[in-house]
Amino acid sequence: MKLTYHTNIDFLKKLYLNKTNINQYLRKKTNLSEIEIIKLSYDIQSGSYIKNYNYFKSKKILSQVIKEINSTNYKSLMDFGCGELTNFYTLIDNIKTKNKLFVAYDLSFSRILIGKNFLKKKNKKIQLKLFSNNSIKIPLPNNSIDVVTSCYALEPNKNNAYKILKELWRISKKKLILLEPNNKLGDELIKKRFKENNYILNLEKKIKKITSRYKIINCEFNGNSSNPASIYILEKNSNKSNKFNFLNPENNNDILKKKLNFYYSEKTGQIFPIVDDIVIFNKNEVYAL
Repeated sequence: MKLTYHTNIDFLKKLYLNKTNINQYLRKKTNLSEIEIIKLSYDIQSGSYIKNYNYFKSKKILSQVIKEINSTNYKSLMDFGCGELTNFYTLIDNIKTKNKLFVAYDLSFSRILIGKNFLKKKNKKIQLKLFSNNSIKIPLPNNSIDVVTSCYALEPNKNNAYKILKELWRISKKKLILLEPNNKLGDELIKKRFKENNYILNLEKKIKKITSRYKIINCEFNGNSSNPASIYILEKNSNKSNKFNFLNPENNNDILKKKLNFYYSEKTGQIFPIVDDIVIFNKNEVYAL
């Protein structure tokens, strides 16, 4: 990503503090891709989600997701769009964690780094893999994660939602559980807001293209009444299973090897650094720490 006046991190932080909608600003003032806009927008907000985190509110919002996870026999779980690991902490504090593998990833390295420190203070002992990735391609094998979850992570990805959904479906083995906005709920003002903010639309239609084995649950508690959501549960239960490995994002047949502080490809020589136990797959990364 080429830095310009409009993408200067310090400048964008000042706009954010003045209540400017950064997503809308970047769409108007730059030619950045949807993923670059989302990443920059979240980068400059790093720390705000932890600051505003309310465990009991988060638990209410995620209560039905927690129930669904606890009804599933799983050995591994991945949180897509984990952000600062606040909702991830709520999940692991209310589900079985013994002998389980947990994976969390986000576009923003800076948010994961802040979230990792937040999680460390909670003193929760789990087996955890963290990585940042700004590509739609997820560097994990097919059918390698039993349960994949998201919480408002597909929300800003209006144009790439179907591609991301296919990737989440590809890597999941048993269930894909999505707590995401539903534009069919609410009045005309809410629907207008969805379009103005470039939120995902008609998620059920996209799911139907992938599988007929799904159900939609109405949320018992919506954290934001102006952004109503539903829980979409996609059943997979694949007979095929692959071991968890990090892959070259450009080649799903290229399993990466690990050294002390990086993963590398024997086929191409590409290197993916590990910083503070976070694997970085991001291309053209700009950090907003």
